[in-house]
Amino acid sequence: MPQLDRLLKACEAMRDDLLMRADIDNDGTRAVNVSNSKWEEFNDAIDAATATASLPTPLVGSLADIQALKTILIMSVMNREPDFVIGDPANPYLVRYWLRRDRPEGSIYLHCIHKSDDDRALHDHPWPSTSIILQGTLREILPDGSKLLTPGCISSRSAEQAHRLEVVNGPVWTLFVTGAVEREWGFHCPKGWVHWQDFTDPGTNGQTIGRGCGE
Repeated sequence: MPQLDRLLKACEAMRDDLLMRADIDNDGTRAVNVSNSKWEEFNDAIDAATATASLPTPLVGSLADIQALKTILIMSVMNREPDFVIGDPANPYLVRYWLRRDRPEGSIYLHCIHKSDDDRALHDHPWPSTSIILQGTLREILPDGSKLLTPGCISSRSAEQAHRLEVVNGPVWTLFVTGAVEREWGFHCPKGWVHWQDFTDPGTNGQTIGRGCGE
């Protein structure tokens, strides 16, 4: 599949770029950023892969490429503090490292997912996104069923796509790439859509449960 080949080549180029930078910045005191040219190559490849989001099953990348990408990405963040933690820092739901953040066209995050999503409702997102499973296994719950996401699975979603992730074998490391912000996001409750600030408890950053669907 041309889109998948292009994405894997872009992953390899980004991996090599990060490896070169890790050799230079090996004291772990600075965040590792993908160079502008490699970001553009990767972002173009993500755009092409996003066009396949209607496929019934995820794309699957070469396990050798995924293993190499996982190794260098995780190594690049091991010696620095996370950039964002959701939930209790001592027992987090999700740990996020920024590889490229808040560009107009989107961001690249490295996620370490420790716990399953809130099971009271499916949720959507503020931007289209593509995720690559690097380590561990997730079950993605969708309105019309579910599917397992294992290392090498590449999934693209529109901002409006509702889903929920369950950790099957964790922690789960993913490379998570977003597009530009398109909308507010929230949860798909039985009586309708609920804004995330009304569903969760935003003041505690996920450390306490919010009121949910209000039922």
